[in-house]
Amino acid sequence: MSSLFALLPEAERFWHAFTRLRRFPLLTEEEWDDPFITAVAAATAMPTRDHLMSQAVVVRLTPVIEALQAAITSHRHPDDSITQTLSAETIGHALVTMHQRSRSGVFSAEPTAHDQILTAILLHGLACPDAPWVATATHVSRTLAATNPFRGRPHTLPHAMLDLPSKETVPVVAWCVVPPNCLPTGSDIPTIGALTVVGSSAKCAAAWASILDGSRHTVTLPQQSFAPFMALGETMPYHQIGKQLAQKATGSQQYRTLRNDQPLPSSRLATTTILHRAVLTPHAGEDCLHLTGMDGIPNHAILWAQLERACPLPLQSPWLDDLWQLGLTHGLIVPLPSWGCRGYWLKTAAIADWTRIIRAIVTQSPVSTAGVAFTTIGKRGAVPSEAASH
Repeated sequence: MSSLFALLPEAERFWHAFTRLRRFPLLTEEEWDDPFITAVAAATAMPTRDHLMSQAVVVRLTPVIEALQAAITSHRHPDDSITQTLSAETIGHALVTMHQRSRSGVFSAEPTAHDQILTAILLHGLACPDAPWVATATHVSRTLAATNPFRGRPHTLPHAMLDLPSKETVPVVAWCVVPPNCLPTGSDIPTIGALTVVGSSAKCAAAWASILDGSRHTVTLPQQSFAPFMALGETMPYHQIGKQLAQKATGSQQYRTLRNDQPLPSSRLATTTILHRAVLTPHAGEDCLHLTGMDGIPNHAILWAQLERACPLPLQSPWLDDLWQLGLTHGLIVPLPSWGCRGYWLKTAAIADWTRIIRAIVTQSPVSTAGVAFTTIGKRGAVPSEAASH
């Protein structure tokens, strides 16, 4: 096993010490006697006990965790579970980058105790419930069930707060919106595609009522902002600091609400999810909304159900991976603004474009951009039809 992972069994205790250092600028003598506190302070180059804690380490660590999240590779299994892998080499690059930014030095060739502590903190920052990291000589990996609600979403990602018209606030776990160019509503404000909140039953009910009542209130969804710093040697994508305006869709029976029957196991809180009908019950010939975890890997069972309902073309389930990749490449599957999850708009109404893709999959040929030759039974060489414009 790579020596970088030597302290991985103690990751939770190191993360707890790290959060205590973040939250309490001045620690008591008893707290400084905690070996995990002193070890994390040394590894992250935090000030001594006589000085206020600097936020610089926290600012540097956040984009590194996000970069590691993007570097995780995922493999799907037939049961729709996924195995995610992160190499020791990638983690080493992240540590070097963080070290160079913080102390303008270079790590030694062999991982030090500080490297091992930082690795434990980074990996716990990417942890998921019920899916611990398993270390090998060259990488760490974990397997997430198809039903794991945190597919790729770090459980340490802080909840953002949604301000309700009643002046109350409720924590938001995830949201996705559909821009007007995908789902025209006669307004320039995007439509809520999915929203999940947690909290007391009363607050979840208040959030549900404020969004799905008779009027179309514009709600302000929180966005997670990240500093545009360097991570892993490349520029991190800059997420606009601010808010995302959204409103409910026009018409009746546009949403389905999902609530937990029992309190959540750890927090004992309630949760409510609002889904646009394009997720679960799209109409034939209409576009669909497909939601994934932050890994961006589609759920085959849900994707197949959506395509069977909405797409009139003959499809086969073994084509799903190819349909997904070619749909992304040719603009028929469009990533949507989201937080805490990933949303994709499937343009299933673009029949001619999907026909080209299906033909390419069947014939194992490149996707045509000029048109499709539709063959009628009993005839040869039917006239090609013009491709529909995107």
